[in-house]
Amino acid sequence: MTDNFQQRLEEEQAKNKSLLGIINAISDPIMVKDRHGKYLFANKGLADLYNTVPHKLIGKDDTYFTGNIAQTKVYTESVQTVIQSKKQQVVYEDATDLQTGETHNYRSLKIPFVNTKGEDNVVIIAADITDVVTLKKEAEKNEKKIMVTLDAYSEGMYEWDPQTNEVFYNTRLETITGVGNVNNSFEEYQRCILDDDKAKVNKAQQKLLEANIAYSIEYRMLRPSDNKQIWISDRAAVLEYNKQGEPLWIIGIIQDITARKLLQEKLKLAASVFTHVCENIIITDVTGTIIDVNKAFT
Repeated sequence: MTDNFQQRLEEEQAKNKSLLGIINAISDPIMVKDRHGKYLFANKGLADLYNTVPHKLIGKDDTYFTGNIAQTKVYTESVQTVIQSKKQQVVYEDATDLQTGETHNYRSLKIPFVNTKGEDNVVIIAADITDVVTLKKEAEKNEKKIMVTLDAYSEGMYEWDPQTNEVFYNTRLETITGVGNVNNSFEEYQRCILDDDKAKVNKAQQKLLEANIAYSIEYRMLRPSDNKQIWISDRAAVLEYNKQGEPLWIIGIIQDITARKLLQEKLKLAASVFTHVCENIIITDVTGTIIDVNKAFT
């Protein structure tokens, strides 16, 4: 009987040692804390973060290693909140690597449990998401740069999800069109297009959605902010599809080309006058070389 008990004990110890080895092989911090924020268990991943060894963490709180009292208070309050709720929670936290001085971002899963002594504890599994947070911040910064650049020039930008009909406009587009960034704003935008041009716009959008044919078109719209008719240059393309091949993300750039169109009309009118006026007209350069003459002159 004693031999069987000893054998089972050794097997259990071997299993625990194997499990501890697995936990220590995980690079992300894994720990157990009591309700006061003191460590009852810590793996090598956490010990490496604090430039120490696991057993030296036991019985101490984070301040002992970081000296950051305010941060430790936040950690402890989080543990107590989890214990009181009796439900696992996901918390986003920062911690400093004491070896490098770098700040890491963590997504911490905190699970409350009662130990064999009837004491409330929390097991914490912290996944390092620093790279994800950095990429997100970089993407947001780049998006901001793009928006500032677009606003600085004469172009407006829109992003359209044709599955939900949700649209995002930059401020320059709102200024150009007078259509605000509100719910169903794309439908409102389409209602402002002149009836004579709607068929052309709808045809271009249909080809874009069904055949992935990017478009560059010009059309007229009635700006609701001042009831003024303007000319729009609109260029759009599909950037992302779902698994069914349906477009998820369309991006477009618009410009107000009203001034250019008015100038073209004036030039066309001037050319017509030049051609059909009864008076003789001759145009030369500064050297007297003839550049053009009208019909009456010939």
